[in-house]
Amino acid sequence: RWLDIGGQEKAMKRNFRKLDGILQRWLDEHRQTRSKHDQDFMDVMLDVLDDEAIKDCNYDVDTIIKATCLTITAGGSDTTPIILTWAISLLLNNPHILKRA
Repeated sequence: RWLDIGGQEKAMKRNFRKLDGILQRWLDEHRQTRSKHDQDFMDVMLDVLDDEAIKDCNYDVDTIIKATCLTITAGGSDTTPIILTWAISLLLNNPHILKRA
C-alpha cells in the first residue's frame, strides 16, 4: 500500500516474518530430531502430511503445518481472557444478574 499511516502495516509484516521464522526453525528442528517414541503435535503433523496428501492444495506442507500450529497456539492462549472479558462486561451491563452472583 502506498499509505501506511502510523506504520502499523509495516510493523505487522515485520512481526509476521519473525513469527514465521520461529515456526520454521521449530519445524526444521523436528525434522532433524524425529523420534517415534516421544512425539508431539508437530511430529504427528509431519507424519500425517506429505506432498502426496496435499497435492490438490495450493500450499506446501510447511505452510499448512505452521498455520495449524499457530492457530492452535493462538486459539488456546486468547480464549480464556476473551471469555472473562465478556463475562465481566455482561455482568456489568446486567446489574440485576450481578446482584444474584
